[in-house]
Amino acid sequence: MQAISFVARRGAGMAEHGLFLESSEASSFLVLGNQDISINMARHSVAGYVRSGNDLILNLSDGREIVLENYFGATGSDANRLFLSSNGLIEQVAFEFGPDGSVYPMYQGAESWGKWGPSQDLVFYEEPSPIGIADAATGYEDETVSMLGTAMALGPGLALGGGSVAAVLGTTALASTILQGGEGGGETPIETGTQPPATPSTQPPATVQGTGTTIEMGGPNTPESIVVNGTGETGANVSVEIGGATETTTVDGNGNWSVTFTGGNFPVDRKHTAKVTVVDPDGEKTNLTGPSYIIDTTAPSLQTKTVELDDVVNIAEAEDGFVLKGTTEPGSFVTVEWNGLKLTATGAEDGTWSVSIPAENIPDGEVQTIAKVTAVDQAGNSASVNHVIHIDTEISAGLDTGLSGGDDVVNAVEAQAVVVLTGTADENANVVVSVNNQNYETQADDAGNWSVNIPANALPGGTYELPVKVTASDSAGNTATSSGKLKVDTEANVTISAETVETDGVINAQELSDGSVSITGSTDPGSSVSVTVNGLTQAATVDETGEWSVNVPASVFPAGENNVSVSATATDTFGNSSTAVEAVSVDTIVNKLTAEEQSSGSDNFVNASEAQNGLLITGDVEPGSSVFVTYNGKNYTASVHDDGTWSALVPASELADGEYVASYSVTATDGVGNTSTINDVVSVDTLVNKFTAKENSSGDDAILNAEEMQNGMVLTGKVEPGSKVTVTFDGQNYDATVDENGNWTATVPASAIKTGDYVESYSVTATDPAGNIASISGQVTIDTEKPDAINIISQELDVETGATKN
Repeated sequence: MQAISFVARRGAGMAEHGLFLESSEASSFLVLGNQDISINMARHSVAGYVRSGNDLILNLSDGREIVLENYFGATGSDANRLFLSSNGLIEQVAFEFGPDGSVYPMYQGAESWGKWGPSQDLVFYEEPSPIGIADAATGYEDETVSMLGTAMALGPGLALGGGSVAAVLGTTALASTILQGGEGGGETPIETGTQPPATPSTQPPATVQGTGTTIEMGGPNTPESIVVNGTGETGANVSVEIGGATETTTVDGNGNWSVTFTGGNFPVDRKHTAKVTVVDPDGEKTNLTGPSYIIDTTAPSLQTKTVELDDVVNIAEAEDGFVLKGTTEPGSFVTVEWNGLKLTATGAEDGTWSVSIPAENIPDGEVQTIAKVTAVDQAGNSASVNHVIHIDTEISAGLDTGLSGGDDVVNAVEAQAVVVLTGTADENANVVVSVNNQNYETQADDAGNWSVNIPANALPGGTYELPVKVTASDSAGNTATSSGKLKVDTEANVTISAETVETDGVINAQELSDGSVSITGSTDPGSSVSVTVNGLTQAATVDETGEWSVNVPASVFPAGENNVSVSATATDTFGNSSTAVEAVSVDTIVNKLTAEEQSSGSDNFVNASEAQNGLLITGDVEPGSSVFVTYNGKNYTASVHDDGTWSALVPASELADGEYVASYSVTATDGVGNTSTINDVVSVDTLVNKFTAKENSSGDDAILNAEEMQNGMVLTGKVEPGSKVTVTFDGQNYDATVDENGNWTATVPASAIKTGDYVESYSVTATDPAGNIASISGQVTIDTEKPDAINIISQELDVETGATKN
């Protein structure tokens, strides 16, 4: 493979020359913006172009890659431009991008630049050997490269389309050599078209190598030594600087050079990049960038923090385990060895680390332990510290029994004097005794004994058990507690269990019917109790536990709703007495029970229409009661509302047709078990009785003739007295008259009857006093037409029968 020359010309006019070396690895050059890059090769030497982010990759025909880093990173007037030049010819390479990320090069020759062209310092007059010409897409002889015109300067680059290639190129080591020519950063101008090709140098190019692209130095097995070498012109002076440390040498007769950093001139810990300066014998200076190194030869910092604030683990802290934590170099591997455990951690980004010691691994008692902590950083450097941790999980506290006269009971006499409490704890421990919301502090002696005095009259009178709490604490912060009870009895004690009288605290009528009421309570064992109810005093029976009871005659409790006062007086064995008063509730009646049926309306009869909705019965009762209605031997539960109103419905199916009086009862039970019943009746009438109808005007022949019709048509009948009867004929209604015996008569006037020979229907409707309705339908034959003359002559009237004779 051959080295490839290139020149990079900045916007300020300074041109830098360099080489892409003969290497199978990718070569790269960082494009800073507003740069023209000209590469000494022909078009056929590039097999293809790829865009990776802002980088431009040239895939050469011999398999190598040239990476122009950040080529597409600049835009507008700062955009970069690429040229290919050889044998005095030059052409610009612009790019278009396909929708699939493909890159299409466009070659722009001098004939299309107009008056704008590239500067002459971008032109190469050498003609390099073709690179992989046999693999080129077109023959070298077919390429068209325009001749650079005289005094031409390149103007704005060609417009390029957007797009990018999905490939991502990893960071590569800089392997190009930069050659700066002339003072001020430029080169000697070359006459366009007349300057002969430059003679290639026979000296090897200046290069730099090293022990690797990025090397991490450090750890016990890594020598503190860095070797950087390279090539150059024989006799050239080489200066290599790494992190402020500098080594110099001279290129030997074979064109090689080498320097070693070690000992006192070894670079400090940090990431460094080698900077190489080569000055040829003729004074030409070349700046090279060498390999990068991460140097870490220092042991990581390592600190531990105080455990549980004082490096003492007491009882409470041991119950949850404890955490040992500290700081070190981020990423370091930390090992903690403690009490047979081996725990590991890793330094976080801020360097913190921690390990948790489980509670089950913490020994009991008073023990001094050592935690060995070792940190190893990523370079292999290590540091260790020992951390002392004290374990103290022992303490005791106790309260003596047999206090206050040996019975743990403070009576009235003892309460008037000082009460002494004693106990034990760890030697010299601090002790706090809590009694009756007061704390009494003391300190145990060398033998662990302690005592406190409760002042005279500090304990309230009464009968109660007083909790005593003893808290002992040692210097390690351990705390132990014990508790006991101090009984105070300075008065007799008695209670009345009014809430449990007759189970629910209320005496009802049923409970009074058995002749007595039991009242109970409690007192001190051994006490005597007398009970007074409504002026009657009785001695109660007291059992060995202090429970007492007495049976009070029922006659003492008045009927109705009352609260009866009950008092109980107890006298204990010390002669103390106490009286308790309670009210006992007496409730022997169901209040406000009423009932009324709602279905009969204003006439107080349930008729057939009303019976279709059933029999609705409502009323009031004492709130909280239950109510049921009994009708025809069946019970129906009522709905009772919060205000005491209630309602129950007897279904229509239970109401028989006919005229009768039905009985029903309403039973209510109040909240305490009293019961009350109301009996009532309801009148039922679902029939219209004795209803008949007859047409009486048509005579025996049942035909209403013209003569008969002169007085209208008369209808009569019977009906239940008090009923209303209406006759409907030819769409008209005619009210009948009804006498007190139920006889009715209605007349349809003659004017309402049409003449002719026909049959007409009529209906009669009766409504009885209960509102029941019945109807009868009938027909009447009407014939008012005169017979012809022959019939009149030949017919004779039978006076006796009213019939005609032939």
